[in-house]
Amino acid sequence: MDSVRVLGTNKTYNARFRVYGLKTTFKFNPVPDGVSEFDWLKQGFSSLVEIAKSGTTKNDYLGFTLQSLNSKYKDPGFVAYRPANQVHDNVLWEILESTIQRNEDSVKSSDTFRVECTRVNLPVGKGRVRPGFYNNFNEECKARRGIVVIRNNDNLCLPRALVVGKANVKKDPQYQAIRKDKAKRQTLRAQKLMGKARVQIPREGAGVPELNKFQDHLKKYNITVYNYNSKGRDVYFSGNNESALYKINLLYHKGHYNVITSLTAAFACAFYCEACHAPYHHKGEHRCSNICPACQTVSPPCKEEHGGVVCPNCNMTLKNQICFAAHQGERC
Repeated sequence: MDSVRVLGTNKTYNARFRVYGLKTTFKFNPVPDGVSEFDWLKQGFSSLVEIAKSGTTKNDYLGFTLQSLNSKYKDPGFVAYRPANQVHDNVLWEILESTIQRNEDSVKSSDTFRVECTRVNLPVGKGRVRPGFYNNFNEECKARRGIVVIRNNDNLCLPRALVVGKANVKKDPQYQAIRKDKAKRQTLRAQKLMGKARVQIPREGAGVPELNKFQDHLKKYNITVYNYNSKGRDVYFSGNNESALYKINLLYHKGHYNVITSLTAAFACAFYCEACHAPYHHKGEHRCSNICPACQTVSPPCKEEHGGVVCPNCNMTLKNQICFAAHQGERC
């Protein structure tokens, strides 16, 4: 009999890295007769690590949380995030053994233990898009009007993408010159941004640590990085800056960042819900608490004023004049 079994796997947001990952919950099976609790736990931890590491890539990080329902110390034990290739079979036991031994009297059965493993992929980007190497990505980005391709011969595609994104959302009069790097405007601004944010781009390119530093510096902006070929459903990084006045959206694929200037154009959809990361084509196709249920256009939802406004064409009651105008222009 296997010592552990998987209870379920769910998508989760990791606040430390500001990325989405997968959280898998494991439960220990009852201890067979003739086997000690500690031997069973040690064997289970080894099996658990083997399962968690299966299918990981060089950019994957793993973190673990251990908790027992019978433990008199309710705070769980933790194994800090580390590269998947540095997680060995005995890592859980070596770190959590002391926690388990402190609770030896209260550990009635190993089947009360729950272990959560969270797996996150930290993207790294540096290079240019070379014709023939990222063929599909390159061709699609060039074809879509909502994507600006960053062309560079260095490892600075992330800061370059950020300065182009900033110029776009602020409607900078020099936007076209920055986008095309005329007179090295893009290069100089990227280097200036790195200096102000105190970010050094490593040789292998920028990843989540650099994204976090840029986000901390750009307090008026919220940075979101979408994974290519997911139509906006898969978010690699989310700055979660609720006080942001501007939004910078980037597209990531195999070591390169491009700029998204229009989410609907980039993801080939009529509408895109940024709160749910969901593309859709018809107004009634997607409903959520972040969009007005009446006009299905305005976000956040419209507030009712003076009893609302009745549409003369369909007799639907809208929240206010703005809600009515959106309804009339889009649906009625």
